[in-house]
Amino acid sequence: KEMFNFVSSCEDSEVARGIAPLPGVLQTLKTLASERHNKGGEKVACGLVTGNVEGIARRKMKALGILDTGALTPLSEPQGGRIWE
Repeated sequence: KEMFNFVSSCEDSEVARGIAPLPGVLQTLKTLASERHNKGGEKVACGLVTGNVEGIARRKMKALGILDTGALTPLSEPQGGRIWE
């Protein structure tokens, strides 16, 4: 819980310090997202392994721009309201 609280209180630049997506990952995710939209909503399954607990992983994905690619499924209503502890 303490680690999550610490990471949650950091700015994106602090969270992203020393970590980065592998080369080509952001562009590939953007391409997958645009393919999904160009084909009338046909789903492309994307999985992501981070090695972190979910709340911290989502915070890191936000800081690195991964969530902004549009390739990952948005949070469901119950997930969006979840308190990560």
